[in-house]
Amino acid sequence: MCFSRRKFARRFAVTGLTTVAILDRYLAFATLVEPATLVAPVSRDAKDDHVLACALAARASFIVSGDSDLLTL
Repeated sequence: MCFSRRKFARRFAVTGLTTVAILDRYLAFATLVEPATLVAPVSRDAKDDHVLACALAARASFIVSGDSDLLTL
């Protein structure tokens, strides 16, 4: 789970909540979608295309990411 990454530990620690509790709160607002099919690689890092496929399927207005390959789009 990405929430267990060390870079997030300090931020989550100040909430007093477990990572599971934080994830549960996110899931309360989430909508699950089946990723769209992409015809060809879109991002310069093809491993990021799953993010784009989900955003497309969800008709997302924004993608919030610190990933430089996604940010260049």
